[in-house]
Amino acid sequence: MLQEILNGIECCDGQYLKLADADVEFISTNAGNKGNKLNPERGLVRYQLMEIISRLAIYKFYRSKWSKSMSEAISLFIDDKFIKFM
Repeated sequence: MLQEILNGIECCDGQYLKLADADVEFISTNAGNKGNKLNPERGLVRYQLMEIISRLAIYKFYRSKWSKSMSEAISLFIDDKFIKFM
C-alpha cells in the first residue's frame, strides 16, 4: 500500500530518494511497535503514516539541500506531492 502511494505521488526519483530508501524508512517507522495487538506487523496506523511522510520529506528535500529547514522540507513534500495525490 505504501509503495502504491509513493508511486502515485512520484516522490521516488531514483536520485534523491529511491524505493529502497523508502523501505528502510518504513522499517524504521514500524520497528518500535512489536507486540502491539492494535498495530499490524507489516502495516502502518495513522500516526505512523504521518511519521513516514515526515521522514521521506526530510530524506528527499532536506538532505538534498532543496530546503533550508526540516519544517520547510515537510511543507514542500506535503504541498507539492502528497496533497495533489490525495
